[in-house]
Amino acid sequence: MKKIILLLLTLSIIGCGGKKEENVIRETEQKLRFVMASDPKFMDPGLNSESVAGALINNLFEGLIREVGGELKPGITKNYKISEDKKTYTFNLKKTKWSDGKPLTANDFKYSWIRALSPETSSTYAMLFFPIKGAEEFYNGNGKIENIGVEVIDDYTLKVELDAPTPYFLDLTAFYTYLPVRKDIIEKYGENWTKDPNTFISNGPFKLESYSIGEKFVLIKNKQYWNANNIKLEKIEAPIISDESTALTAFENKSVDIISNIPSQELVKLNAESSEFYITPGTGTYFYVFNNNKYPTDNINVRKALTYAIDREAIVENITRGQEIPAKSYIPITNAIKDSKGDVLAEKTKWNVPTRENIEKAKKYLAEAGFPGGKGFPKLELLYNTSENHKAVAEAMQAMWKKNLNIDVNLVNQEWAVFLNTRGKGEYNGVARFGWSIDYPDALSMLEVFSSVEGSNSAQWIKPAYNTLLEKIRVESNGDKRDKLIHEAEDMLLNDYASLPLYYYTNKFMVGSKVKGWERASLGFWYFGNISIED
Repeated sequence: MKKIILLLLTLSIIGCGGKKEENVIRETEQKLRFVMASDPKFMDPGLNSESVAGALINNLFEGLIREVGGELKPGITKNYKISEDKKTYTFNLKKTKWSDGKPLTANDFKYSWIRALSPETSSTYAMLFFPIKGAEEFYNGNGKIENIGVEVIDDYTLKVELDAPTPYFLDLTAFYTYLPVRKDIIEKYGENWTKDPNTFISNGPFKLESYSIGEKFVLIKNKQYWNANNIKLEKIEAPIISDESTALTAFENKSVDIISNIPSQELVKLNAESSEFYITPGTGTYFYVFNNNKYPTDNINVRKALTYAIDREAIVENITRGQEIPAKSYIPITNAIKDSKGDVLAEKTKWNVPTRENIEKAKKYLAEAGFPGGKGFPKLELLYNTSENHKAVAEAMQAMWKKNLNIDVNLVNQEWAVFLNTRGKGEYNGVARFGWSIDYPDALSMLEVFSSVEGSNSAQWIKPAYNTLLEKIRVESNGDKRDKLIHEAEDMLLNDYASLPLYYYTNKFMVGSKVKGWERASLGFWYFGNISIED
């Protein structure tokens, strides 16, 4: 194993028969120990929609563009050109290799993109390709593959045509759905290709060495990576620890180097006392979805009552305690999402629900729904994935609904993979935890969660008019008109009470002092390519 060697040389000379003392060598193993909060459902870039898997995928693979140091920089692309009308991108690729030594070409990108776009792949993020000419028509069954605006000019030149200028298109090419995968591997091994290190072929700075289900991932340096000489880490161990207290104990015992799942009750103390603790602004919203297709939350007055009965300020002050901001909209207030005038878009959203509870209104809506004073209201289910922090928020919600509306709520927790399946299929009776952080710097990244053609619409909220607005937003090039459409879409979502926004995320994490060169991209993705371990 290659190691960075710090050589301390002491030389002493004794008389004319001088004696050279033995070199004192101190070695620092280049191994990072990064905690995974759950076992990912998918490690396939084209299928994944979870940030937990994204942390590894972002280091196992590399796309045309990568964000490094807060800037978009060439990844596999050597350079690129954008046409004057900003609708055609031509990427000139570096001559790079897959982790098994085979050449990576423009054909790999075209295959990977069309695979993720194809309905039969069932990618949650297929809509990320809709800016590409002919992509949405193909997805909806109204177009042909040959009409999709992705053309391989030669092995190392890829041309992409868009329907309309898309300011965030380069950001999309850095996102994991746009990452390349190998056609021959997938055709031979199917969905099992990511489960065996021998078939998990990647092209990023690291490759998979081993994976123990529910226990640990181990990544090692990919010597075939085009920039391998500048990658200092030799190994990444990623144990799966879902319990926040256990993760914190492991960090304090120096058994791990980076954790992102921290008990909320420890945040104030850590922020005051630890130089290894960080809080940074988030780019997403923590919210609950109502099952809009099941009794009793199919009734808008029930959804209104549940919304007005919640004190979001009390939740961030007393429960989460990580400097979160009570949500005043669904789209988060963040510098990453601006309108055409350069202003923070969400600051112009007008949602009339107060951040403190309004018990009078909550009771009024519950009575209008046919349950005055909570009488006759069926027992509600609140579903969340296993986590101390999610449990604490759910218990607070349960207590507020009981106190303010006199209704009983049954808390149900499930492990991550089971939870995703239950929520995604709408097989919960009432309310389910959700959270979303943007994948590219545009409001669409939030709004598309509730598209009825998008895989994350766990609210079972079907609104054709909303889908039409999203289609208009994708192709509208006039800034003022686009801003208006975005606000119209969010207003439709909020006024229907399809979800209950609670607060805007902050990023809370701990990084050991010996980890140097770590970075999180502007949207929160970890990148380990510049890390070194120094004592």
